[in-house]
Order: sequence, then structure tokens, then C-alpha cells
Amino acid sequence: MHSNYKLWLIAIIATLFVACDADIDAFDRSPAQRNAESIAALKAELTAAEHGWRVLYFPRTDSLLFSNPSELIPQFGFRGRYGYGGHCFSMKFHADNTLEMKADYNASTASTPLTSEYNV
Repeated sequence: MHSNYKLWLIAIIATLFVACDADIDAFDRSPAQRNAESIAALKAELTAAEHGWRVLYFPRTDSLLFSNPSELIPQFGFRGRYGYGGHCFSMKFHADNTLEMKADYNASTASTPLTSEYNV
């Protein structure tokens, strides 16, 4: 019984030494390089949209919009049907870290874009 215990212990220790190989890397790039690539890809996607991005924002999650997320919503289907307080923003991102944004708060904000800075 005592020799079986020693045999199992030697086998486990040998397996641990063989299994641990410090030369194997899970990633071919450093975390900083992978992070920089992800940021560059996101910035490229934001700036590549020819007409910009439209964001529909509902500040309250009890809106009827969230009752069936797989439902296709027509372009003009929001008015009077989808609960409380949705806002629409149009955003055009530029490569120099600026963006032009319009909002549907009033006639002025819907027609005159405001310029701001963004950071990814």
C-alpha cells in the first residue's frame, strides 16, 4: 500500500513538471497591443459611416420598446406607442476626435449640429 502511494505521488509530480511549460503563450501580442488594435478598429468603424450614426435612447427601461426585443419597429412607429421619453440623436464622427451631433429636443437642436470632442 505504501509503495502504491509513492508511485502515485511520483506520477503526479512528474505530470506537473511536464504540464508546466513557460514557453507557450496564449496570445501572440501584448495586452497593450491588443487593446490599441481594438480601439483603432472601433474608431475606424465609427468614422467610416458615411451618413453618421442614429442613436435611439430611452432613459426608462419600463418603456414598451423593451417588451419584445425581437420585434421589428417601423421608422415612424414610435409616436404615441412606445412608452415614455425616447430621444433621437444623429452623430457623425470624424478622425480628428470631433463629432457633430443633432438631437430631437427642439427645432434648433434638430437642425443645427453641435460639435464636440470624443475619446475612444
